[in-house]
Amino acid sequence: MSHASAQGASKCHESDWVTRAWLTLMLALHLGLGAWSASLSTPTADEFAHVPAGLAYWSHAAWPLYSKNPPAVKLYLTLPLIAGLAGSLHIPEVNVPAFGWGPWQYGSEFERANEPVYLQAFFWARLMNLLLSASTGFLVFAWARRLTSEVMAAVAASGFLLSTTVLAHASLATVDIGASLAIFAFCFLLTRLGDHPTLYRLAGVGATLGLALTSKFTALFVLPWFVLWLILEPNRTRKRKLLWIAGTTFLVLNMSYGFSSPWRTLDSFHFTSRLMNSATGWLPASTPIPVPCDFVAGFDAQVGDAEQGEFSNYLLGEWSRDGWWYYNLAALGLKENPLTLLLFFTVPFAFWGVRRDKWFPLAIPLIALALPLLFFNPLQVGVRYLLPLFPFVFVLIAFVLQKLTDKFGARAGFSMAAVALLAWLFTALTAAPDFVSAFSPLVKGDKARYLLDSNLDWGQDLYRVRKISAQYKGEIGLVYFGHVPPSLYGIHYHLPLNPTSRGVAVVSANYLRGMSYVVTAPDGTWVQLPPDTMVWLKTQKPKAIEGSLYIYDLDHPLPADAP
Repeated sequence: MSHASAQGASKCHESDWVTRAWLTLMLALHLGLGAWSASLSTPTADEFAHVPAGLAYWSHAAWPLYSKNPPAVKLYLTLPLIAGLAGSLHIPEVNVPAFGWGPWQYGSEFERANEPVYLQAFFWARLMNLLLSASTGFLVFAWARRLTSEVMAAVAASGFLLSTTVLAHASLATVDIGASLAIFAFCFLLTRLGDHPTLYRLAGVGATLGLALTSKFTALFVLPWFVLWLILEPNRTRKRKLLWIAGTTFLVLNMSYGFSSPWRTLDSFHFTSRLMNSATGWLPASTPIPVPCDFVAGFDAQVGDAEQGEFSNYLLGEWSRDGWWYYNLAALGLKENPLTLLLFFTVPFAFWGVRRDKWFPLAIPLIALALPLLFFNPLQVGVRYLLPLFPFVFVLIAFVLQKLTDKFGARAGFSMAAVALLAWLFTALTAAPDFVSAFSPLVKGDKARYLLDSNLDWGQDLYRVRKISAQYKGEIGLVYFGHVPPSLYGIHYHLPLNPTSRGVAVVSANYLRGMSYVVTAPDGTWVQLPPDTMVWLKTQKPKAIEGSLYIYDLDHPLPADAP
């Protein structure tokens, strides 16, 4: 080897080392920021039911409970709790309805039975979720590296790991991150099979598809991509691949339900959704359904909620039962870093003139997911429903940055990458640790004017009330969105539900904007709040805003237009 060649190889290895060191730093930063947020925030409205349900699966095989979300991620999140890392837990018997308010009633029973270690239990479950988000970031790097350079792959992975939307839900014990990882891993492994795959690789594809399906029903949207992939496969290998993948998928699907949720015939189900009734109406009543019955019942219940509209939708100060076709596009624009969106919208231009085998395996599953999630999802309560798109988006951003480098030179490409990294890093650090309520840096003023629910106020800020209560001394008024009882934090309060209330009042953004939901009374019971119960406070200006909580001095009210 010549001296010049040896010098070039040395620089290449040095570059690889720097890139991987940077990726390691980003993974550590992601875990650190996520753990910080996880250690502070109160269990959110959905976590309140997810974690106890996962424990009920382990201890009582109570698969019907909260089966509107399949069990795989909930089983995974609660592994350290079953292992005793959070201390001794009492897991009550399940004597509540599987759907409706049943999972939250069970969550309340679990909270009362485990008050001393309750918050610690959720922290451990959240740490498990952070491992999933970090793994997704590494997989973004792996796929982007196959399409671009190692540097641009590390930049893309950094963008994913620093996204405030990703950090918000990575630091909570919910199913969105786990489902996103399983879907992305399935699509990635599918592209790596090649013409003569090993049985090990085929089993990996089937296992990740099974895990995706038993994480969240969103995974069903990638099945058309799988069918298209099979159609494009050579005839001589198609049947063998399908048998191995399908066999492993069904094995994992049944394993996730502990092999104790039996198959049933069609006539044993009483479907509530129009979709399931119309899809199965032409089949004989004795048709066997070759998947766990709780998977089928949970899917039917989830679709039924979507058809009927489980909750009203909120956007830009307005409520709607039917929602808006552009809601998720608007939510993305309001929540995500504008540079991320700008880079993503240049993807079609970056693909111009590129061979199909480069972009097809990435773009097709993204489109299969994006169309229903962006435009046909009637549950418009959070940008979190778009999380399965995020890993694909950041791989495509790596492709855009590489295209800029190839077209305009290394200096232009690396300058753009550096700007993107600085923007992502700035957004993440300035938002920490309040990632759930983080918005785009371009959004100014009262965030509740734009979005609510899991975009801003998901019950995560109850921990702040203890400090507020100590500051104002004595009993305060509190109308808190969430199910964790304020008494767990030693908070003494009353419900200031009408204009005659006095003293200091702390109100969650959801209720201030007119949401109808339940609120926890001081005696621990749930009180149903009709729509617009707290809108009388709109005539006043809050004394302060702490995250998603608005603080009012009702004894000395400030007019809404006060400076």
